[in-house]
Amino acid sequence: NNFILRRTNELLSQHLPPKIVQVVCCTMSQLQVDVYKSICQSKEVAKLCKGAGGSKRGVLASITALKKLCNHPKLIFDAIRASSNDGKEPGE
Repeated sequence: NNFILRRTNELLSQHLPPKIVQVVCCTMSQLQVDVYKSICQSKEVAKLCKGAGGSKRGVLASITALKKLCNHPKLIFDAIRASSNDGKEPGE
Protein backbone atom coordinates (compact mmCIF):
# COMPACT_ATOMS: atom_id res chain seq x y z
CA ASN A 1 0.00 0.00 0.00
CA ASN A 2 1.45 3.35 -1.05
CA PHE A 3 -0.71 5.78 0.83
CA ILE A 4 0.53 9.24 1.77
CA LEU A 5 -1.41 11.41 4.17
CA ARG A 6 -0.90 15.14 3.60
CA ARG A 7 -2.19 17.72 6.00
CA THR A 8 -2.73 21.02 4.27
CA ASN A 9 -2.40 24.39 5.99
CA GLU A 10 -6.11 24.94 5.43
CA LEU A 11 -6.97 21.78 7.35
CA LEU A 12 -4.44 22.42 10.12
CA SER A 13 -5.54 26.02 10.65
CA GLN A 14 -8.97 24.76 11.71
CA HIS A 15 -7.50 22.70 14.57
CA LEU A 16 -4.38 24.56 15.69
CA PRO A 17 -4.03 27.91 17.42
CA PRO A 18 -2.40 30.69 15.39
CA LYS A 19 1.36 30.53 15.16
CA ILE A 20 3.18 33.03 17.36
CA VAL A 21 6.70 34.06 16.37
CA GLN A 22 8.91 35.83 18.86
CA VAL A 23 12.19 37.39 17.80
CA VAL A 24 14.63 37.73 20.66
CA CYS A 25 17.82 39.67 19.96
CA CYS A 26 20.85 38.90 22.09
CA THR A 27 24.59 39.13 21.76
CA MET A 28 26.64 36.13 20.67
CA SER A 29 29.04 34.45 23.07
CA GLN A 30 32.76 34.94 22.53
CA LEU A 31 32.99 31.40 21.11
CA GLN A 32 30.26 32.18 18.59
CA VAL A 33 31.99 35.43 17.57
CA ASP A 34 35.35 33.68 17.14
CA VAL A 35 33.92 30.85 15.05
CA TYR A 36 31.79 33.27 13.00
CA LYS A 37 34.86 35.35 12.14
CA SER A 38 36.84 32.21 11.36
CA ILE A 39 34.19 30.99 8.93
CA CYS A 40 33.86 34.39 7.26
CA GLN A 41 37.64 34.67 6.81
CA SER A 42 38.09 31.12 5.50
CA LYS A 43 39.41 30.43 2.01
CA GLU A 44 36.25 28.53 1.07
CA VAL A 45 33.99 31.49 1.85
CA ALA A 46 36.36 33.87 0.05
CA LYS A 47 36.07 31.68 -3.08
CA LEU A 48 32.28 31.69 -2.81
CA CYS A 49 32.20 35.48 -2.43
CA LYS A 50 34.36 35.92 -5.53
CA GLY A 51 32.18 33.49 -7.46
CA ALA A 52 35.15 31.26 -8.27
CA GLY A 53 34.20 27.62 -8.17
CA GLY A 54 31.20 28.29 -6.00
CA SER A 55 27.69 27.16 -6.61
CA LYS A 56 24.42 28.48 -5.24
CA ARG A 57 24.29 25.38 -3.07
CA GLY A 58 27.67 26.25 -1.53
CA VAL A 59 26.58 29.81 -0.79
CA LEU A 60 23.35 28.64 0.82
CA ALA A 61 25.24 26.03 2.85
CA SER A 62 27.57 28.74 4.18
CA ILE A 63 24.66 31.00 5.11
CA THR A 64 22.89 28.10 6.81
CA ALA A 65 26.04 27.26 8.79
CA LEU A 66 26.30 30.86 10.00
CA LYS A 67 22.61 30.88 10.99
CA LYS A 68 23.07 27.65 12.95
CA LEU A 69 26.12 29.06 14.68
CA CYS A 70 24.16 32.15 15.72
CA ASN A 71 21.39 29.98 17.18
CA HIS A 72 23.71 27.69 19.14
CA PRO A 73 27.32 26.59 18.56
CA LYS A 74 26.48 22.91 19.10
CA LEU A 75 24.38 22.92 15.92
CA ILE A 76 27.40 23.65 13.75
CA PHE A 77 29.88 21.57 15.75
CA ASP A 78 27.70 18.48 15.24
CA ALA A 79 27.73 19.12 11.47
CA ILE A 80 31.51 19.63 11.46
CA ARG A 81 32.05 16.48 13.49
CA ALA A 82 29.79 14.47 11.19
CA SER A 83 31.58 15.67 8.04
CA SER A 84 35.04 15.07 9.53
CA ASN A 85 34.13 11.48 10.47
CA ASP A 86 32.96 10.77 6.90
CA GLY A 87 30.32 8.42 8.19
CA LYS A 88 32.67 6.59 10.57
CA GLU A 89 31.63 5.93 14.13
CA PRO A 90 33.56 7.82 16.81
CA GLY A 91 36.59 5.84 17.95
CA GLU A 92 37.11 3.99 14.68
